[in-house]
Amino acid sequence: MGLAGFGNRFIIDLERGKETVQMQKVIEVLQLLGLELQVRKI
Repeated sequence: MGLAGFGNRFIIDLERGKETVQMQKVIEVLQLLGLELQVRKI
C-alpha cells in the first residue's frame, strides 16, 4: 500500500486515465493533494 492506503495499481490506473476507477477513491486522492473536483453543466 502506498499513498494513504491506496495500492500502486490504483494510482497507476488513475494516472493512465482508466475509465473504471472508483470515483470515491479519486476524490480521496484529490483531497490528499489539496485539490477538489468540481462538476458543472456547460
